[in-house]
Amino acid sequence: MVLQAMNHSQLAGTVPSPAKKSFKPMAPMNTPREALARTLEHFGPLSEACLEALMERAIPRRLDKGAYFARAGQSSRSLGFILDGVFRAFPTTDNGTEYNKTFFGTGTFIVALASLVSGQTNRIDIQALTPADLLVFDF
Repeated sequence: MVLQAMNHSQLAGTVPSPAKKSFKPMAPMNTPREALARTLEHFGPLSEACLEALMERAIPRRLDKGAYFARAGQSSRSLGFILDGVFRAFPTTDNGTEYNKTFFGTGTFIVALASLVSGQTNRIDIQALTPADLLVFDF
């Protein structure tokens, strides 16, 4: 097999260009119930009775910018659904350096899952980067 060098103009047209995706903004979520229902619909159908039972257990919470949803070294017993806001999850090294691991935004769930499932303490912090409104489910 012989490999031949090709210049840019020869390569043009040999590699398909990525398909352009049209941007479809989400419809406004008028109520916390609607926001939660829209997100959960991605996982499968949800009955009205199930949605109502979830909403009865939901605790609305507002966090200021810089406030923590979960702290390293503490046990986590809560799952949050972000109605509005942005969060980051990050570990901190022994010398105090923070490394952003994940970002969470409106319409997503936040949880220190390992702690919630195992009952052990968190290894990461989850902090609000903006003022945030949540539905919190305590376990």
